[in-house]
Amino acid sequence: MRPCSSASTSPRGATDGGEGPADNQPRPPPTIPDRSSATAAIGRTSTSPGACSRCCPPRPSCSSACQPRSSRRADPPGPQRPPARTARPLGGVEPRPRPRPRARASRVGLPARAGRRPQADIDTWRARCFAGALVALGVALVSPLDALSSALASAHMVQHVLLVLVAAPLLALSASSVTLLRGSPLVVRQAGARWRRRLRLTGPHLRALRDPVTLWLAHVGALWVWHAAVPYDAALEHEPLHILEHVSFLVTAVLFWRVAIGTRGAGRVSNGLGVLLVFAMALHSTFLSALLTFAPTPWYSAYAATTRTWGLEPLTDQQLAGAIMWAPAGLLYAGTALALLVAWVRATEDDAAVPVPSSRG
Repeated sequence: MRPCSSASTSPRGATDGGEGPADNQPRPPPTIPDRSSATAAIGRTSTSPGACSRCCPPRPSCSSACQPRSSRRADPPGPQRPPARTARPLGGVEPRPRPRPRARASRVGLPARAGRRPQADIDTWRARCFAGALVALGVALVSPLDALSSALASAHMVQHVLLVLVAAPLLALSASSVTLLRGSPLVVRQAGARWRRRLRLTGPHLRALRDPVTLWLAHVGALWVWHAAVPYDAALEHEPLHILEHVSFLVTAVLFWRVAIGTRGAGRVSNGLGVLLVFAMALHSTFLSALLTFAPTPWYSAYAATTRTWGLEPLTDQQLAGAIMWAPAGLLYAGTALALLVAWVRATEDDAAVPVPSSRG
């Protein structure tokens, strides 16, 4: 049996209350390392990709991703705004909603809500206007009125009124070029586009055909030139000149009415300028008809031998032609100008009814 040494028994004796110099000193409790701090220290010191492969894929440093959920602290919620107070009207009465402004009429003869009508209704309206224009052209150029116009100046004036004040405005309202293109085959439309490019009938070259003053002067010039004595008698004697007279009347009138009362996309002017153009046209027509009515002698020698067959003197027939140009034509001009004026006033009222947004936020 080996003897017990003091070195082997001194630690236990110190713990059990034996003698020794360290028996009076209390030992500190064992410290357990914090897992979060250890993990953070590992994350800070680790530079290898596989330092924390147990919880996340390899990455250079993943100290923030490897922290346990208990150590992650959420950001404190920010200050919440109080709910906004709803403004109450004075007296506690809710204001009535403002009426919605009416849509402006895009054409004369359409109601004020034409802008909201479907495309099918607009196409129907254009088709009816186009049909009415064809009827007016047929009555003026194909009916017995055409033959009677070579014998009586009054019949000739009725023919001119149908061309200038009935057929031309209806063609302008119907957007006849668009209607014809839609109804034409694809080959015809492609050929028309090619000829238009060859003749340079494009935007910059057609600017004069959309200028209201130029078109007004062209139509007025055509009316005054062909109602002079020499061109008028020449047109009655030569059929090509007669056809040229009617074509010039119809083309210049269609171009004028297109900018005055046509569709918005065809270069139409505002309603205020349209009223001015139509009123100026009515003044010139009244002046020309007054000259015809109160002339002391007949202007046109071609009717000297034909009016007596119908029981009329040449001067009486000329005065009747001037009255036709004065009264019915003046009424048509006045009605069109009045319709444009009403549309202009309604559009001004609608613009005034639109609420203006306040500048204060």
